Amino acid sequence: MATAVERAPRITMDTPVLVRRAGETTWRRASTINISRTGVLMQTDGLLLEPETPVEVVVALPVFGNLAATRIFGTGRIVRSVPPYEVGGPDPMMAAHLDEYRVLAEGETES
Repeated sequence: MATAVERAPRITMDTPVLVRRAGETTWRRASTINISRTGVLMQTDGLLLEPETPVEVVVALPVFGNLAATRIFGTGRIVRSVPPYEVGGPDPMMAAHLDEYRVLAEGETES
C-alpha cells in the first residue's frame, strides 16, 4: 500500500525571483505565485525549463512587520513546467523543488 506524502504548506506571494540553469551566469526574471519551505511556483518572463533541470533561484522576500527584506538563494530542480495556453497568453510557469537554500547577507551576491 502506498504512503501519501504530505505537501509542505504554501503561501500565496507575488515577489521577485531570479532563476537560471545551474552553472549559467545569466539570470532571468520571474515572480512567485506561491512558496513553501521546499520550493517555489513561479511565473517567468518566457523561460520554460524541462522537469529535472538543475536550477538556482534567488527569492526576494518582502518586509514583514519589523523584519527587514530578505533574499534567499536556493539550488534545486524543476519539477513541473506549464507552457502558455495560447500565443500572447500568460507567461509560462515552473515549479522548482529546492534541495538547499540559505539567507543571503545584506550586500552578498548570489554568484
